[in-house]
Amino acid sequence: MIQRPQSIFITIIIIGMIALFFLPIWQKIDKNCNTYIIYLYNLQKINPNGEILKMIFLPYYFIGCILAVLIMLISTYQLLSYKKRLLQIKLSFVNTLTISSLLGFYIYLSIKNENLIISNIQGEYQIGFIIPIICMICNIIANRFIKRDEYIIQSSENIS
Repeated sequence: MIQRPQSIFITIIIIGMIALFFLPIWQKIDKNCNTYIIYLYNLQKINPNGEILKMIFLPYYFIGCILAVLIMLISTYQLLSYKKRLLQIKLSFVNTLTISSLLGFYIYLSIKNENLIISNIQGEYQIGFIIPIICMICNIIANRFIKRDEYIIQSSENIS
């Protein structure tokens, strides 16, 4: 299980989704040097001294949390079902759709908060936005390795 290359990429997906809970997705600095930061679960307003002035928890922020946990669960199940390669391929497809949904949700959050917080200053994407893209690439690579294993096994069964 661990010695297979796709297991490494699936593990990177799981670690990336765990990291999303701690890394910022988007930030914006206003003319008073207050920083607005979007995390997976809230929006924070931080003053120049580093003190948190306001922490906003909105119900729709939990959609991102649910999607990240779902991606972790799918990836974990995909990692543990290493003997069923066809199931792994299907789970990889579902995982691709879920990661795409998470990226779409991120874009929605940034556009929504861009207009809520001082619309004439542009916000910046942070490392938390790049992690799902990396996870998507790792998922595609893992899927290719799974398909390669399936092809090798099919061709070895045809020989015997």
